[in-house]
Amino acid sequence: PKVRTWLSFENPPEGAFHFMVAAVREDAAAAENAAKTILRPRLVEGQPVIVDFLNIDICTQSFAHALLFDVVRAAWAFRVRLYVRNASAAVRDA
Repeated sequence: PKVRTWLSFENPPEGAFHFMVAAVREDAAAAENAAKTILRPRLVEGQPVIVDFLNIDICTQSFAHALLFDVVRAAWAFRVRLYVRNASAAVRDA
């Protein structure tokens, strides 16, 4: 069977929505709210999303979970890619 990745570190297509993670820096409640009100609706509409970790050197697993858990599930469910940008090794580990 063909396997497809919904989380990508490749270059995003034109028209992808660009979200700066620094806007909710290490605030899990704000991250979860952004995921539900900003990111997920775009994926539901079929718009690819860029999650940009510029100026984020490290993040906790709980923050990453709050921001990405439902978003990655929505990307899979609606068959829309989620693109990650500027993620340091420490951020990728989270």
